Amino acid sequence: MRPWWLKLAGLCLLLLLSACGEAPRLQEGETAPPLGALTLDDQPVDLAQWRGKYVYLVFWSDSCGGCLQELPGLDALYRQHGDRLVVVGVNTDADVARIRQLQAQLELHFPLVRDQLGISSERYELQGTPSAYLLDPEGRLLRRQVGAQGHHSLATLLQPYLSLPEGTG
Repeated sequence: MRPWWLKLAGLCLLLLLSACGEAPRLQEGETAPPLGALTLDDQPVDLAQWRGKYVYLVFWSDSCGGCLQELPGLDALYRQHGDRLVVVGVNTDADVARIRQLQAQLELHFPLVRDQLGISSERYELQGTPSAYLLDPEGRLLRRQVGAQGHHSLATLLQPYLSLPEGTG
């Protein structure tokens, strides 16, 4: 026979779990949630600083091979279309030195921020890395991508928004 307190704890756990409904899913067309991230220099990041441009938020980790493979292609798109597109690399690791090392090694020019507390990951309902979110110039979610995207796939995805000629990239 189980002690009374164990039965009570189980009942409380069941009540808590039943009260926890599924969080509302981030919907296309809605205003994107604020980032809970910091620059590599520990400054808070605000999506408003990129208003007027498309924003491609890509969540990545230094232990994710697909992430590391796609970063150079993202950098090429950023350098080519930076007047209309900003790529923001949201790193889910805590090691700033490692992020800076990869930034130099891969010669990345787009902004890298870190989500070491997981606030942005939670707000964007991150299911794994890499995952990306395309925001319109007003900050609304246009598309969500899960998994690594090749450079050509990214150019194809962005083509309708940036008015890129077919095959650009």
